[in-house]
Amino acid sequence: MRRLLPGAALFGAVVVLAAPAALGAATEGPRITSPVRATVDDLAPTRTYSAPYLLVDPANKKNIVASAVEMRTRNCRLFRSTDAGQSWKLLDASPGLPSYPFCFNTAGMQTETPIAWGRNSTLYYGLNGWDTQDGGNRNNVSVLLARSTDLGDSWKTTIVRNTRGLADALVENDTPVSSVAVDTSGPRDVVYVTWRKALPNQVNPVFQRAPFLAVSTDGGETFGDPIDIQAKYPKTIKDATGKDTPFVMSFSAVSMTTDDKGTLYLIYPLNTVGITPAPAEPIVMGRSTDRGATFEFTDVSPPSVYTEHVGIVKWSPAGGPQGSLHVIYEDKVNQPQGSADRDIYYQRSVDAGKTWSPAKLLNDDDPSKLAVQITPNIGVTPDGRVDAVWWDFRDDKGTIATDVYYTYSTDNGGTWSKNTRLTDRSVSRRIGVWTGADIRQPPGIVSLDEFAIVGWDDTRLGDTTTQTQDIFTRAVQFKALGSGSNDAVRYALGAMLGLAAVGLVLLVFSLVARGGNGAGPPAAERDGAAKAEIA
Repeated sequence: MRRLLPGAALFGAVVVLAAPAALGAATEGPRITSPVRATVDDLAPTRTYSAPYLLVDPANKKNIVASAVEMRTRNCRLFRSTDAGQSWKLLDASPGLPSYPFCFNTAGMQTETPIAWGRNSTLYYGLNGWDTQDGGNRNNVSVLLARSTDLGDSWKTTIVRNTRGLADALVENDTPVSSVAVDTSGPRDVVYVTWRKALPNQVNPVFQRAPFLAVSTDGGETFGDPIDIQAKYPKTIKDATGKDTPFVMSFSAVSMTTDDKGTLYLIYPLNTVGITPAPAEPIVMGRSTDRGATFEFTDVSPPSVYTEHVGIVKWSPAGGPQGSLHVIYEDKVNQPQGSADRDIYYQRSVDAGKTWSPAKLLNDDDPSKLAVQITPNIGVTPDGRVDAVWWDFRDDKGTIATDVYYTYSTDNGGTWSKNTRLTDRSVSRRIGVWTGADIRQPPGIVSLDEFAIVGWDDTRLGDTTTQTQDIFTRAVQFKALGSGSNDAVRYALGAMLGLAAVGLVLLVFSLVARGGNGAGPPAAERDGAAKAEIA
């Protein structure tokens, strides 16, 4: 057996140090990092977190924030990473108000904690608000917007829509707060917040749910009266008696984005009530250049009888003079009667939503297996890469288990990579809230030129008693973070200094261990040292 010399020990240290230091080191194709538990600071065995909403600080690519609901305490929380997702901290400050302490509601399929950036790294956090006096999360639930200028260390919170005290037929359930968008093109941030309004005690079946919008022109400090988006939609549909009937919103909610000129875009699926059989209807896009006062509507997706379209829209500057709008959604297309199968589709517009590319199927599993793919999400980068993730049952062996799958496009959505499984182990849905309470949300994703970070809710540390549900994240790395900038120099200097320090320590240790006479340790100790360094 060979004696491990100081030079060999130093070489082993190089391998150990290089792995964490070279975040996003250049490789052939993207590199997937090891999963990280974002909820490591929460020690409660009954912790139950939703899937996160992820954002990267526009001023510092290593600052990532993640919003989520802790469902047992019914509180909205924020996590922060200052090393590009390698570690996470659960922040103490709450975006909620003491008088509206709870934010959780049981409306599944849409993220309940949307966040967005304004100018100067101002973070906006949309959430519901209620207390026990309001009657629970299916009665009077209000809408709040929190804003932070210190990455979540403190919050100032505004009541966007106050439903407290409404009674009888006026009881108003505004859930979930599904999207926040910010226009930074003017002198102050214009902030948009959307939710799905319901009147649970309303006897009129036509008004069951409707998409609503509130607008702030002073950076979220005050909001105007809520805008009924559906009331601005010009089309109606005839029921069985021939009566013109307005469309309604079903299980899904609104998703919003803005472009660099301040135009607001939003999508949601059309649905009907009381019309049998239900007619096929599309996902529609509303486009507003006057802050929601008026909208131009266009159809996005092909008509479908499926009512649970979960759709997300994002804008990117790539693709042409007007940039590109990217939409991802789940749908049932050409499925046999009674089939549970659902698939993930993508469409793009390069003319501000006037026309759309044909729907493209993103999941590449065997269609004959009828595996379910649901609740997708999408991220876009300035250089034209588009990232897509969703929950996937293709690896389920009958145990009710899900995985997060991922695909990406480097040509602005024209072509897509082979699907990649991102979860390192399937997530058991016999634990947590997925099956029993039917609460599921899209995996979170944030995209940069260098990497995409994906987050999901995971039950690996739970059992049937604790029902633990954590948040895990993983990075898909395309190139070195900060390549060609001062970051690269700092990483290189840090690595060299670290290696020099470790080499010096190991050299001293080796000399001491040999007693200065050149004799090595016993063979068993040498073998143990070698094994430790290899490990």
